[in-house]
Amino acid sequence: MPPQLSRLMIAFGLLVVLFIVVRWVAQPDSFYQYGHYRGKALSELASAPVKFIPRATCAECHEDQAKQNAAGPHVHISCQSCHGPGSDHVDNPTAENIILPVVGQTCVRCHAQNAARPASFPQIDVKDHAGKKQCTDCHVTHNPQEFREEDKKADHAE
Repeated sequence: MPPQLSRLMIAFGLLVVLFIVVRWVAQPDSFYQYGHYRGKALSELASAPVKFIPRATCAECHEDQAKQNAAGPHVHISCQSCHGPGSDHVDNPTAENIILPVVGQTCVRCHAQNAARPASFPQIDVKDHAGKKQCTDCHVTHNPQEFREEDKKADHAE
């Protein structure tokens, strides 16, 4: 056997041994308990601290916003969809531990015109719809179907 071929076979053998050792060391104990999943994954996730809270907890302090939200099209959207996880805010209610959404960015995250969304879903071309105005210049924040008193007209782009 030529020496370069035997060196290649030795190198391949070392790689196979290295793979087996790394797999033996790195593979979790419960791997393959349920097929290609870690059996302990669910219990690990269940033991993680709760970060999201029910909407009713938000409503205990933010009653006006909860009423606006309940009367509008976002009734089925959690407060935390825009404000992030609220458990820290419940424990220590300050503005520093809750997300205060950037209005234009937060609204268009769901409502920017996108052909992949259902046609019945409210979508806007931001430049045509509002020009340089912010969404909350015309719409009530927690119930966007309600307009602010000073701007009840539908022509937003002026």
